[in-house]
Amino acid sequence: MKRLRRRLLRQPPLLSFTASSGFVDMDFDRAVYFLFATAIIALFSAAQAGSSVCSGTQGGNEYMCVDWSFGSELMAFKQYQYKQQTGQDVLFGVGSYGAQNNFNIGKCYKFNLNPSTKPIIAQVTNWGADISSNQFDMQMGGGGFGVWNACSGPTDKTASDNRPCNTNDYLDIAVRPQFVSGKSEWGRRCRGHIYRTGSSTNEPNLRTLCKRSFDWGARINNGNKQITGGQRVPCPQQLVEITNLKRRDDSRYEQMPRGTLTSTMDCCSPASAYPCVTMGNKLLPNRNRIRPCTRDGYTRV
Repeated sequence: MKRLRRRLLRQPPLLSFTASSGFVDMDFDRAVYFLFATAIIALFSAAQAGSSVCSGTQGGNEYMCVDWSFGSELMAFKQYQYKQQTGQDVLFGVGSYGAQNNFNIGKCYKFNLNPSTKPIIAQVTNWGADISSNQFDMQMGGGGFGVWNACSGPTDKTASDNRPCNTNDYLDIAVRPQFVSGKSEWGRRCRGHIYRTGSSTNEPNLRTLCKRSFDWGARINNGNKQITGGQRVPCPQQLVEITNLKRRDDSRYEQMPRGTLTSTMDCCSPASAYPCVTMGNKLLPNRNRIRPCTRDGYTRV
């Protein structure tokens, strides 16, 4: 690609002025080549600048945002705004819901947990081959890599083979992991830190978020919270302001059966960052893509 750019720069001008005739002449063969080459460069640059760190063999520059995590300061502030508006005291979250189902992206579900806690309103921002039918896999600090690991190094950028969580290995797929802490500080590959006291990563913000997910009732020691039931609800504006996702059928009702709430944090930008994956025709044009973050986990791309 660099050679192509240099070659374009060495080309003589496409236009020339003929003094005798007063007309501008154009080399059409080179003009076609120039337009084709510049289009290729533009497409390549867009792909590099707008792709997940977990994609391809080299990866892009888009990561998950830390403040999408359950219990983040941003989530807490939006929960407060929602309570002021509606009088409802709920907790917000984002994640994947349903087995290999990107059709759910953009939907919001309100559900209760056992052991009981405040109701949760969570929006679907991702999907994955390792998610079960009635499982909501929510982003939580130190929640476990799952199939992918873009959080910590060292990494060898292995391709996915969807290994189940009952194995002890995981896939290191980020050329540039988001954090400097080693994999041993992140707990188990699936579920991450299974005890509150084990939330010992050297990343201070993630340590706080990990402990808060236990304290606020989304996780329990050595187990998963059970979803006792719920329903699809219109997405709160406060949550949409975080995710930038809103569906055309936002007011449609669906029953949510019993299931399981699990935790995840793989540091990849989610499927909803790429409209072609997110069933863009089901999302509003100006609310059809979550904005991922740079490597710092807070600056939106």
